[in-house]
Amino acid sequence: MFVFSLELRGQIPAIPSSMISQIANMPPNERRQLAGQYGINLDDLDLDASIISSDNELGTSKGPVTSKANEVIIQRIIDSEESDNKTRKYIRSTTPIFERGFSSIEELPLYGQFLFDGNYSTFSPVDNAPVPNNYLLGTGDSIKIIMYGINDSEIELVIDREGNINFPELGSISIAGMTFLEATNYIKERVAKQMIGNEISISIGRLKTINVFMAGEAMIPGAYAVSGLSTVSQLLFVSGGITDIGSLRNIEIRRSNKLITTFDLYDLLMKGIAKDDIRLQSGDVVFVPTINKSAVVDGAVRRPGKYELKNNEDISELFDLAGGLTNRAHKKQIQIERFDHNNDIPIILNLDITVIENSEYEIIDGDIIRVAEISDAQSNSVALKGAVKRPGHYGWNEGMRFSDLINSINDFSANFDANKAVIVRRKNNHNYDIETEDFNIKMALESPKSKFDPLLKLHDEVLVFSLGYNDDTLNNEQLYNPNNDPYHPLYLQGESRRDPTTEEIDSFKETQGQSNYEEEQITEMYNLKKIEEYKLLNKGKRRLLLQPLISKLQQQASSSESPKLVSISGAVKVPGNYPLTKNATYMDLIELAGGYKDDAFIESAEIRRTVMDSLGSMIINTANVDLRELSATKLNSRDHIHIRNVKDWEARDTVILSGEVFYPGSYLISPNETLSSVIKRAGGFTNESFIEGAIFTRESIKDKEREQLQILGDTIRRDQAARSMTKESEDFSVSSGEVEASISALLTSAVYGRLIIDIPRLMSGNSDADIVLQDGDELIIPKFTNAVTVVGEVRRAGSFVMQDNYDVDDYLSLAAGMTARGDEKEIYIIKADGSVSKNIKKRSLLVFDDGGNNIEAGDTVVVPIKSNYQTPLNLYSTVSQVVFQSIASIAAFSTIFD
Repeated sequence: MFVFSLELRGQIPAIPSSMISQIANMPPNERRQLAGQYGINLDDLDLDASIISSDNELGTSKGPVTSKANEVIIQRIIDSEESDNKTRKYIRSTTPIFERGFSSIEELPLYGQFLFDGNYSTFSPVDNAPVPNNYLLGTGDSIKIIMYGINDSEIELVIDREGNINFPELGSISIAGMTFLEATNYIKERVAKQMIGNEISISIGRLKTINVFMAGEAMIPGAYAVSGLSTVSQLLFVSGGITDIGSLRNIEIRRSNKLITTFDLYDLLMKGIAKDDIRLQSGDVVFVPTINKSAVVDGAVRRPGKYELKNNEDISELFDLAGGLTNRAHKKQIQIERFDHNNDIPIILNLDITVIENSEYEIIDGDIIRVAEISDAQSNSVALKGAVKRPGHYGWNEGMRFSDLINSINDFSANFDANKAVIVRRKNNHNYDIETEDFNIKMALESPKSKFDPLLKLHDEVLVFSLGYNDDTLNNEQLYNPNNDPYHPLYLQGESRRDPTTEEIDSFKETQGQSNYEEEQITEMYNLKKIEEYKLLNKGKRRLLLQPLISKLQQQASSSESPKLVSISGAVKVPGNYPLTKNATYMDLIELAGGYKDDAFIESAEIRRTVMDSLGSMIINTANVDLRELSATKLNSRDHIHIRNVKDWEARDTVILSGEVFYPGSYLISPNETLSSVIKRAGGFTNESFIEGAIFTRESIKDKEREQLQILGDTIRRDQAARSMTKESEDFSVSSGEVEASISALLTSAVYGRLIIDIPRLMSGNSDADIVLQDGDELIIPKFTNAVTVVGEVRRAGSFVMQDNYDVDDYLSLAAGMTARGDEKEIYIIKADGSVSKNIKKRSLLVFDDGGNNIEAGDTVVVPIKSNYQTPLNLYSTVSQVVFQSIASIAAFSTIFD
């Protein structure tokens, strides 16, 4: 007899019983091989070698599983099967029904097999369940008797092998073979007659164990000792279920070599009928035969799958097993795939089950029945799409007009475009080729049933647009991105996270009507709210509505019919490609594009027309037209209109004046406006202004300086690379890392974009000193300063009060003189206006002073470092070496000549 532990089944509910039994009887070597199939190397699990090689197998008589290796293998099998199941589900959900091959369907599990996978503890027979009155007593059962009256006592009596119980004062009573109710009545009757004054209460104590045998296609056939209350279905669970080829609908129960009933598990699963799920008796044999017939049903049924059939069941009964057909099932075209044994190939049969005789069509083993869904096409409708409150399909009738479909402005979205809508219409009922027609919504609603209110035909689609935006980027589809939403509850999480405010939480509570407002729920509600907002933003956008239409018009174009498309660019709200509607004019296209922008120059638009000459060459003609006069001109296929923009319509160039001007601030400038003009607009300079020290910066110069820094960095890198390939590297001790660090510091250094200007000359009326301003220019006028600054290699750098007739040497003296590293020849002066001049000492009567060395207020004297400077010690060492080598050479020559 096989004994199987159910403990692991409760711990790992997803493992099929077939896998459990496989591992249960597996020696260590085979277990290692199975682990390898699922990508597990048991040696990498840090398990004790004795555990890996142990024969403490699953379900042996040694007890429940404790092997870590078994647990890892089983878990990997579970993960693998879950992945396979997801893959199969994906394939079945994405592959059209008539394209699903036999190989993808034949692996479907038989319906009902799922009962034997998972946690079985619910189905195990229990001893403490209420015992029915028809329970048949036998050897091993015990009954509990509570006696009260003259004698109060409680006794438990066990039925012995002869079928008797030994009742005190009454002696031996034979009750084996009686039902529980019969035995209860019989004992009570004996007590009432023979023990006057006593009454008893009888219940079942311990139940007997019966021996039954599981045979056939059971997962683990063999003899089982089970509770006396066990039924056929419970024994199936105890034995691990039924194999893949075992029958679920013809399970035989034999007693004393006679067939007493057959159990159909589908009756229990689908109908809840358990009349054949009888209680077993000791010696019973439960036999599971092989499947005789099965078929697969797929598609528009409520429960697609593989089903076992009885010999007399037809296609209607198969559909009943599958839960019935859905309400969208295409009953007139049921496809049956059947293997033709005469030709050894599958054949396809089409069946119309609306015909009564076909509803009893015979199914044979291996059939695959596919049920398609009916088309989504509406047979008697028109469609309304775009910027309306209730888009969708509406019923159509002859003579129907647009005003019958929608007749109130309240039925439109708040931002709908009343000037132009488009009707998409089939050319005929024999194909899906389309044509388009446009109309004015406002005129249709103001004059219903008139020529302005278009007639609708069967299958028409009415496209209602939302208003276009002047910012063209907003005319495209807008997608919500929480990372760009500063009001999102999780915005910048981990950096500077913003918690939702009390007002936001209260708002969510009011709008959502919920009571639990944890953080995740608030975030989810906020996301849903924003997604809905963006749906409204995108609703009715021209490009989204017209894209499928334009693609369809491009597809149906041919050599005999050019694409019914036109295009427009320039100063319209939604430039792009549009359908060429019936009898469309220039103005119709402009209105389709959302109308003019405010900067449109309609007096001179460009029309481009493409025509083909007699030689097959394309000729492009362009012309300028005044749309005020020619807006009613008709369009041709592939025409293009360009609406010009008025130049500088939204001129927003500004400059900034700050410091010592009467009215500092930002000033809008007109094209080619000069600096002197803006200074006058700012009221001129104050009495404290220091115009010689004016600072003028320009954004374009900043960009140029950044570019030059980048070029300088690249030059340094090239020099470093070239130096590394020559002997120069031996005398150059700076590493590549240090060079890169220097370049990085160079590139991150500030740029100022200063332009040297001469304000005094400008204010004196010299036009050569004036400049044309650009957007972003800035002029800073500092207060007057009477100081001269000395910096660089001086002993005491600082600023000093300007003295008349002082020259550079005088200011160097005020700074305590130059250091030893200072380079006297390279001293230069940075003037207050930012210009630079070199200090030139007068060394000859022939050299005249041009005034460039004059020191003025605001100037800065810079003493640079001497590049070839050496310390005195190094200098003396070098000189000593030269002298020594010279003396040695003279001595050598003297020796030779002597």
